[in-house]
Amino acid sequence: MSFDLQDIITMTELRTHLAEVLNEIQMNHNKKLVTVNGKPVIQIQEAQQAEKLEKENYALKEENEILKTLLGLKKGLESYLKQEYLEHEQVEERFEMLLNNN
Repeated sequence: MSFDLQDIITMTELRTHLAEVLNEIQMNHNKKLVTVNGKPVIQIQEAQQAEKLEKENYALKEENEILKTLLGLKKGLESYLKQEYLEHEQVEERFEMLLNNN
């Protein structure tokens, strides 16, 4: 999260100039970081911009899941081509052994 210096304001400034701050955010499509005792506490931005960022974040998460799936498929195919896999019966035997040992 990066902010220009002019986009960082104190809670006191926000209280004093709330209408102006909100108007500036709406007019310039920017965001403000509000601090208390020099520490960031809230971020204010247009609802439409926040919604857009949320949708983009969701799309990136979906893409990440797709990439993970494709990577898993690639690894599985590579193992199959190298004949580094277990037959169904072998998996059942190992699973049975695990169940019997516990």
